[in-house]
Amino acid sequence: MLAAYGAAQTAVDVAVEAFQEDATLRRLASMPLERLRPLATERVAWSALSNGGIRTVADVYRSTPWRLEAIRGVGEQSAHEVTRLARSVHAETKSGLRLQINADDTAPETAALVDALVRLDDVNQRTRASLSAARAAEGLLGELIDQAQPAGSAWRWLFTSSRHKAQASDAAARLASVLADPTLEPLSHPSTTHGGAAIDAQQSRRAFLAEPARYLSLLDSRVGNVQSVHGDLDQSVVDRIDALELDTSLLSVMLRRYQSFGARFAIAQERVILGDDMGLGKTVQALAVMCHLAVHARARGRVARFLVVAPASVLVNWERETAAKSDLAVFGLHGSRDPGNLAAWQRDGGVAITTFEYTAHLECLDEVDLLVVDEAHYVKNPEAQRTQRVAQLSGQARRVMLMTGTPIENRADEFIDLITMINVEIGAGLTRREIVIHPEEFRHKIAPIYLRRNAIDVLTELPDRIEVDEWEDMTDHDDQHYLQALESGNFMALRRAGFAASAMGASAKMNRLLEIVEEAADSGHKVIAYSYFHDVLNAVAHELGNRAFGPLTGAMPLTARQALVDDFAASPAGSVLISQVVAGGVGLNIQSASIIIMCEPQLKPSAENQAIARAHRMGQLKTVQVHRLLNPDSIDERIEEILRTKEGIFREYAHDSDLAEAAGDAIDARTILTIIQGERERRGVSGTPPDLTVLDGELP
Repeated sequence: MLAAYGAAQTAVDVAVEAFQEDATLRRLASMPLERLRPLATERVAWSALSNGGIRTVADVYRSTPWRLEAIRGVGEQSAHEVTRLARSVHAETKSGLRLQINADDTAPETAALVDALVRLDDVNQRTRASLSAARAAEGLLGELIDQAQPAGSAWRWLFTSSRHKAQASDAAARLASVLADPTLEPLSHPSTTHGGAAIDAQQSRRAFLAEPARYLSLLDSRVGNVQSVHGDLDQSVVDRIDALELDTSLLSVMLRRYQSFGARFAIAQERVILGDDMGLGKTVQALAVMCHLAVHARARGRVARFLVVAPASVLVNWERETAAKSDLAVFGLHGSRDPGNLAAWQRDGGVAITTFEYTAHLECLDEVDLLVVDEAHYVKNPEAQRTQRVAQLSGQARRVMLMTGTPIENRADEFIDLITMINVEIGAGLTRREIVIHPEEFRHKIAPIYLRRNAIDVLTELPDRIEVDEWEDMTDHDDQHYLQALESGNFMALRRAGFAASAMGASAKMNRLLEIVEEAADSGHKVIAYSYFHDVLNAVAHELGNRAFGPLTGAMPLTARQALVDDFAASPAGSVLISQVVAGGVGLNIQSASIIIMCEPQLKPSAENQAIARAHRMGQLKTVQVHRLLNPDSIDERIEEILRTKEGIFREYAHDSDLAEAAGDAIDARTILTIIQGERERRGVSGTPPDLTVLDGELP
């Protein structure tokens, strides 16, 4: 098993080297020979080289000095000098490459790297449950087997001294103990395969395009950027954290290097604030901590309990992420999900997920191994009851992780309060004046408990686009509007039902949108909010007030659209351009925004991609984050399921426009009828047939 895993890792490393070399040579092929002239310290026969067919830096690099000397007019000095320069440029270019995989790149080196990543992930999934125990056992087995040999033969035992018999018996007992680890049990079956299933290149490509973030995380775990992941920590603390071995056997995804460090930071420092920028995966880092602690608790014969306290708007995300990315049991302690869950969680352990309000019911808890407080700025006021309840839970927990993407410089007093909640000694020595006048000294003081990394620093090797599905449970008012639309059979009303209760402050999607905008403002980002529907755009504009630019719609003249975009580009952080998907998706460059919110799933993947591409294009200096607002157990979920399949097909054939067109770009009317009928049956609605006359020409 260990050999299979090592071989899969080596295959990725080899593929990365070939990929980087190919990318470097492509870059050198675009550099004219003249690029080397300013670097030369010796005389070079430039004209002779050009006349001999040497036109680019790549041409020089692929040649040898002896081949160059064969060109008429090129002497030994010129050949060696220009070769030295080309090799230097090659090395510098290669070291500065950003390791990006373009979905449309069909080069053999790209295909080989994608294939190696998918195969490594397959092997990892097959071995992860046993990998940690196998590595621990590997170092012991050889020695123990040698010592226990006399016990394996009656004849040899007869001629073994008493002292060696005692050693052999002890070694045999220890050997049995090592092999008794239940996670090693699958290795005893001869039929168990560890090298992975047979996967062809097309399967690898489809898998990669379906979950690019998964495989890019895997790539980062092998060759990712190791700079800027330590925050402001002293090197002695970094060395101690680096020495901690993280057990991820219960985690079903690979961590990026900065995520692995963040998880180990929380384990080693015990009570911390994780302040990573939006979109860097604070949730998966918390899950990695839980998985590690759960394994170690199980080894000591007890269950581990983890408690997540979060705003209602992100509870569904927590439940989905925990179930999808770990083997931990999940218990919802809120609303209708609660009956029996509290008792089951305290008895069996796992992850309990609850709201700030529900903490009032959690006064008498058994020991909590880790308390995670998401969007921790919700407990910024020491006088508020929710803050006091969270502070009480913090005092009862073995470890605490407060998570917030708001930089400390933006809300200094609130951060001092958060720091004091988890470390009174450090908090008592901090002042707002110090933050303003001596920010570096302030960051150094709080570094042992506060870790923040920026996307632009740690994602330099990745494509500059992060996509997050924001699943928001419908409020009662949302659900009422949804049922009304379902009863009338109005497809378009179903699609925008999540915003129908905005005017009464009871829209889960609107509440989450406002949270994203607030965090974006605190982090220095600007936002584009897209919707297909005019009334949704107007509702968003009303809620945002002076922050809103637009709405930008198809009725707006092109010159007015550009003027609006120009005004938006000159606006401060926290501004929001509100735009209809189609109107904002064509002919405009909106690189000033780096956060995109899709208010509902679009029926055409190309419409969404074009809208996102207005910001995610050349000239964009920040990682673009796309947030899709979705209601679970609704038409949103049905549409998303279909669109993800269609988009995978579309991307698969994107290099061939005819095949892409044939693959289908939109959900057709027949599929819509099926979706609505399925929803009506699921919710027990009968009567009025679905109304497709309101589609307003959106479908082809």
